[in-house]
Amino acid sequence: MFIGRRLVTIEGKLAGVSGANDCSGGDPANEAKGRPFNRWGLVLDRFDWKTHRFISATALLDTSIDPRTGQTHALVTGGPMRGLRIRSAYDPTVALHDNTTYVAFECTVENGSKFNVDQTSSCISVYDPNTGKLDMDRTLVILGGIQKGAIGEVAAVPRLLAFKGRLYLYWSALKVGKA
Repeated sequence: MFIGRRLVTIEGKLAGVSGANDCSGGDPANEAKGRPFNRWGLVLDRFDWKTHRFISATALLDTSIDPRTGQTHALVTGGPMRGLRIRSAYDPTVALHDNTTYVAFECTVENGSKFNVDQTSSCISVYDPNTGKLDMDRTLVILGGIQKGAIGEVAAVPRLLAFKGRLYLYWSALKVGKA
């Protein structure tokens, strides 16, 4: 299983790779200025051994904007963070533990203040092999980034490790100043 990130355009399409993009997909103020704000989404890829290239198979986490609501399609539907809206998801990691495929990823959210999440965070979910998507009932911010004045404390690049019957999560703790 290869899980990667791809830009999801404002139209909900998977964007090709073209030029430099920051991890969050761009400046959120772009939307108000009529410019595109791309969002990273997670995709399940397969490897074509003949051409030695990855081929996108399906979007695991669609972060594009729902035109009916003006909000992200990536809505947490259950658990303690029900209602959380994921704006962007990237840098995924996968681990199989007790016959469950866990996916952790770096994330930014749209309504994080309701959940005390103000900065880039680490999210975790479960891959549902029946739907080929992440189970949004079992998705949450496992380590929330916070803003302390001019300093953002973020939980970046999460990694999962299954070892001796236990599942571990580790991450990079960063302090980022406002530009």
